[in-house]
Amino acid sequence: MEQFYQVLAWVSVFFYWLIIAGVTMRVVFKRRVVGVSLAWLMIIYIIPVGGVFAYLLVGELNLGKKTCSAGVGNVPTICRLVSAPE
Repeated sequence: MEQFYQVLAWVSVFFYWLIIAGVTMRVVFKRRVVGVSLAWLMIIYIIPVGGVFAYLLVGELNLGKKTCSAGVGNVPTICRLVSAPE
């Protein structure tokens, strides 16, 4: 039984680092300002599980101009409340 828990621990660590690597690649390939990317990478690496969760929760928040302009006819207050970056 001890061997099972050891294998389970190694598999958990492997999947954790796989998730960290995936989110890191996402942050780097997103091509944001260097300071913003470094800040997200620090959060991801310093806060183990919470950093990944925080990035997935608020790091990808971007409606864009197309979504904003498409929603103008339906909900005109969205464009006033959310400033879409270029």
